[in-house]
Amino acid sequence: MLDNPPADLTRQIVYEICEQSFRYELLDLDEHLGCEARKDKEARKERMELLRSIFPSKSLKVWNRDLPQENDGLNAPSFAATLPYFESFHKVLSMWEHFPESLKQPFDATGCEHNIWMGMKECCLFYVQSYFDNTGRPPIVPHLLYSVA
Repeated sequence: MLDNPPADLTRQIVYEICEQSFRYELLDLDEHLGCEARKDKEARKERMELLRSIFPSKSLKVWNRDLPQENDGLNAPSFAATLPYFESFHKVLSMWEHFPESLKQPFDATGCEHNIWMGMKECCLFYVQSYFDNTGRPPIVPHLLYSVA
């Protein structure tokens, strides 16, 4: 029993809870909005692989790894580290109803970093709005891990 848990442990646990909530909410919303991408067994399998590729652990299970020690995946500290996960997130969203025309083109890693960041931001806004439109509440999204001194 931890009467006074270390701040770092508390931060890691809260982050992990938010991360898992985000995964399950994304799966649920994708099941609802991405139904065209799941027509047959093979398409469902490919879709699940695409969803897994959004996360560094390549898993959608709860507590499947050690608690996070640093930002990774969609929250990675560098553009180059974030881009592969965001490309997968973008592909998932692109199959949803009402996906913005301005985002139909895949991200180009050779393009202007600023423009790609703006596209990533637009994807995030589309996800949040889609979630709200379909559930009536904002989604839970993990934020950056901050060091606790």
